[in-house]
Amino acid sequence: MQSTIIQIDTLKPMGTLVDLTSQFNARVGDAFTPITIQWTEGKIAKNLDGLHPVFEAAVGQGHLENGQIQMSADAVPVRWVGDQSAVQNYGQTVLKFPPQVFPKEGLCYGHLALENDQGVRETSVDIWFKVFGGVFNMGLACNYFITDFEEALAKAKGDVYQALDDIKQQYQLKIQAAENAIDDNIASLKKLAAAVGAIQAQINAGNVVTLVRHEADYNELKDNQTLLKDEIRKQLSQISFHPETFANLAAIQAKYPKGTSNICVSMDNKHGFVWNGTTWEDIGVVLGDGLSNEEQQVLHNALHGKTIVYDEAASKPPYNDLNSLEDNTIVTYATDITKIRHAPENQIADSTWGATVITMNYASSSDGAGRVQFLITNSADQFVRVQWGNPITWSEWKSSIIRSYPIIYDVQKAKAPFNNLDTIPANSLILYAQAINDMQGSPDKSLVRQHTGATVLTIGSHLAGYNAGTIQLLFLDNGQTFTRMIWGEPAKYTEWNRPLEKRDFVGIMAFSKDLKEGRYTDLNKLPVNTTVSYSLSDEETSLIANYPSKVPGTVRTISCDLYDAPGQFQICVDRNNTIYHRILWGDPSYWTPWKSEPTEIEKIKPSISLFQNIGIIGDSYASGELYVDGNYIDHYDISWGQILARKNGIRAINFSKGGLTTRDWLVDDHGLSLLNSSDPQDLYLIALGINDYSKLGDAYLGTENDVNTQANTFYGNYGKIITAIRAKAPQSKIVLSTMSYDGQGTAHNYNNAIKTIAKHFGLPVIEQNSDPLFISDLYLNHMVGGHPTAPVYAAMANAFQRLIEKSMIDNLDYFMTYKQ
Repeated sequence: MQSTIIQIDTLKPMGTLVDLTSQFNARVGDAFTPITIQWTEGKIAKNLDGLHPVFEAAVGQGHLENGQIQMSADAVPVRWVGDQSAVQNYGQTVLKFPPQVFPKEGLCYGHLALENDQGVRETSVDIWFKVFGGVFNMGLACNYFITDFEEALAKAKGDVYQALDDIKQQYQLKIQAAENAIDDNIASLKKLAAAVGAIQAQINAGNVVTLVRHEADYNELKDNQTLLKDEIRKQLSQISFHPETFANLAAIQAKYPKGTSNICVSMDNKHGFVWNGTTWEDIGVVLGDGLSNEEQQVLHNALHGKTIVYDEAASKPPYNDLNSLEDNTIVTYATDITKIRHAPENQIADSTWGATVITMNYASSSDGAGRVQFLITNSADQFVRVQWGNPITWSEWKSSIIRSYPIIYDVQKAKAPFNNLDTIPANSLILYAQAINDMQGSPDKSLVRQHTGATVLTIGSHLAGYNAGTIQLLFLDNGQTFTRMIWGEPAKYTEWNRPLEKRDFVGIMAFSKDLKEGRYTDLNKLPVNTTVSYSLSDEETSLIANYPSKVPGTVRTISCDLYDAPGQFQICVDRNNTIYHRILWGDPSYWTPWKSEPTEIEKIKPSISLFQNIGIIGDSYASGELYVDGNYIDHYDISWGQILARKNGIRAINFSKGGLTTRDWLVDDHGLSLLNSSDPQDLYLIALGINDYSKLGDAYLGTENDVNTQANTFYGNYGKIITAIRAKAPQSKIVLSTMSYDGQGTAHNYNNAIKTIAKHFGLPVIEQNSDPLFISDLYLNHMVGGHPTAPVYAAMANAFQRLIEKSMIDNLDYFMTYKQ
């Protein structure tokens, strides 16, 4: 059950009677239904910081005595104290009184106050609750009403509605008396007009000037008479038809020593007086019974038609500015309303050639708070705004209906608020003819093809300026639909989404300009359900992150959902018709390495036997380490490097040992010292990193610049190893290897570092997970103590041979210089 808002002016409490019948059932009682009270100071909402409401009263029988309600001795006291939750914005408090406050019989009378946390009362007001003939009422600062109403109720023999009718009839009698006085006033004014006309006729009939002056002066006199007529009309037009009453002429002269445009009535003789510019003139009896100031004020505040404004008048005050229009007036503009200051902006074409503006306020002499202005165009479009706040200002024009705005053909020339989708007003419909993807606030450019036109529908509420819940629909000219809404704290638009039923693919052509502007530069970040064709050079293609080929092609990203989610996959077909594919999987999810169907040249791969001897730089995985009876033992003879060498009739040296990091390798006897003391090898393969990420973490990783500064980081120490190999064997070939451990965490960061280092030195890099072994059941589920077993090491020998031989195909330019 909703509660109405009741105002209490703490500076000047006014008697207020509230019919609570629609909020409470007086015959059965009610309780804890909220009553909203707004506390004000004059017309400004009171600041309630640090205050809370308090209600103290007595329930029983009572009567009015000397203007005060006296409760019987057996009245039951009741007290209710509201906490901070009862205090709201704009000076409002929500009262939830206990059941005894709402008696079926008798009276609840007391005080409603505001207290601070120390119990000091800042203000209070008398309050009572009582049932009158089945109508449940609440009174504020109007104790007298209890006796007055009971007397009226008694005369009506208990019929509450008859009692209210009696009061209404008394009011109508007062109104009728006021109307009769107005009729008398109008009759007197007509007499005044007749008298003025007679005077004018006498002036026109007189020929005094020609008796004393020359004929030539006669024409001058006629001109003067014309001026006089104009002045009389001007003076009459300035006379207000809202007479003001005074005790006598002396009182008029005292208040207006320099005159006023009003007719002033002296009540001692009912004569009217008008100011002629120098003195007050008596115009005779104008009223049978004068209007009281209160009755005059009612007439003064009445809504009335003011004028019709045409082009010329629309350019001059006060009609050239809607902020300047008088209160309680109706003004019709027969001109282009958009040329009037503070008119609504961006109105519909052909709907601006005329409008009626209604300006209303509770009192024409008020300071403006609460003033309302309605504007209805010649096409029946409706706008409304209100003047509120401190300082008092006009709100923006609002329209509660869906409004269509003119088509915008060039988004670069669009004006606020239509140059940004985030600022389009609620309840509006607007068409952008093209290039919606160049608008601020539009969906990600990767989701919308270039030069696309769109219709934007924005629907929402303007309650107290709170726009949460506003929704925006975007309809593209190719049938795609996007949605978003304003939500959260602070309220703002969510990301654009496509409805779930719209899983169609978006086709995108990516050019050099797109890469320069940061679009489609990373395949890991392509939107789902898109097809991107790269129209680029080979050099530009090399700039695309996570692209599997060296030549441009087309990439399709496929997902069962509209968001990045495990299970989505990518297919890339390059210019050479080579097909690559990968999938997003795991928890946390990560992209697996690209795989491709073997090409003809890959089926005719070079052999690793090209090299007579190879060196394996690594850790326990490169040393054939086994976990036996709780111990880790390096068995170099079954390491994948030695198995690979025996298989191909070449020699291999293990520059490796279990547990080594890049930092350890530089000082271990199976590391740098063994490298320097051995013969140069034809091929070196570096497979370090497992212990670096698992023991030292991200803090040890460093940055690419550490390669140049030889810092004590993974980047810096890895660079030292490569430099040491090149110093030992300048003609040898070097291949780097990532780890099979990967994901979105530390291991993934180390694998990315290995790729960056390879690029820094211009060296090939192999990705272990691009070979089927490293994602197979044999490799993943047949470890002991976290290390491969002998059969797994044998399989790793075949896998590394495949990877190295494939690297020779992928990096032909590098390997073609071998032995040169």
